[in-house]
Amino acid sequence: MNVLLVNPYYQPIGGTEQRIAALAAEFRKRGHKTSFLVHGEPGTGNAFPDFSVCTSTSNMSRIIARKIIERDKIDLVQQHNYQNVGNGAILAAKDKKIPSVYYAHDFCSICLRRFLADGTDPDVKPCNLTDPNRCSSCVDPYQGHVHRKETEVLQSASLGVAPSKFFIDILEAHNVLKDKWVKVTPWISSFYRDFFWSGYCSNTVMFAGNLTPGKGVFTLVKALPKILKEIPDATLRCFAGGDIAPVILEAKKLNVLNHLQLSQPVPTEKLVFEYINAGVVCFPSRLQEAFGLIWAEAMTVGAPVICSRIGSIPELSQGYIPLIEPGNVDAWSEAILTVLQDRQESVKLAKTNKAWAKTIFSVEEAANEIMKQYESLIK
Repeated sequence: MNVLLVNPYYQPIGGTEQRIAALAAEFRKRGHKTSFLVHGEPGTGNAFPDFSVCTSTSNMSRIIARKIIERDKIDLVQQHNYQNVGNGAILAAKDKKIPSVYYAHDFCSICLRRFLADGTDPDVKPCNLTDPNRCSSCVDPYQGHVHRKETEVLQSASLGVAPSKFFIDILEAHNVLKDKWVKVTPWISSFYRDFFWSGYCSNTVMFAGNLTPGKGVFTLVKALPKILKEIPDATLRCFAGGDIAPVILEAKKLNVLNHLQLSQPVPTEKLVFEYINAGVVCFPSRLQEAFGLIWAEAMTVGAPVICSRIGSIPELSQGYIPLIEPGNVDAWSEAILTVLQDRQESVKLAKTNKAWAKTIFSVEEAANEIMKQYESLIK
């Protein structure tokens, strides 16, 4: 089977890209060929030994995808979050009478403000998730028109794949691929399985993600004073992009700046060492997360993890990790202190986490499930 993978980026600089690369590797292990269409100057690209990478802008993606389908004898198009690369590959598949599958990793396909994707504006309140007619963005004449046109294109896909029933219900409420969704448990790269948590005595609270209000970093900064009363050498270590100034100002106001370490995002091969050396990894998001890669990666190496009770996380975590109300500073302080102060329980939690995550986030099993779906479409 020859598959065309469409995503804004190929290089695994982000969670979605890393997961796509891992899935493509599993496809190739099973004897399937893969080609990539990513965002960039149309017509450029690089050839690799076992797949090719072509580039396109959104207005050219339909044309270029058709050419790739012809050249590489593509059997199926796998379209991930379209964003800058557009969703023209789905139309190209329709033109060529081959199936296409849309992978939804976050909410960019239903919200033009992308409030659920990045949470950059603290003043923007989430729209009504079950009734898009009550969302100020969706009902705006121009934005509503664009959204309807994109929804029509996505409806041309043969199948939609999402990581949770929670997420699928929201997508269908917004008329995205109505009645065409299947749930595939999200996978992560098998890379993390080879590492083991060693932060038994560490008092580091780790955060990775973005410094936007929606990702919840301010909850952890505000929790620091209470944590420091019990554990004076505790440190909040953040690996995140975005505007650092508001975070620094908040830490100064609370007199905890000396216990805050801010670093730029680091590659996977370096971030994994932060997971294994952290006392606890926190995912305090205030967004309706479709998945949330960080907590799954940390669990897979066996690190103690605390997450927000929000979005798909309760469904996907299945009770294996403590879930805290997003934004509840006192609750987050108490949960973090519990993990850092009860080392015996932390070790027990870490071992359970690793054993469970290794099974549930298996890219091999995900590839098997996905290929069964593809084979049924191609027949």
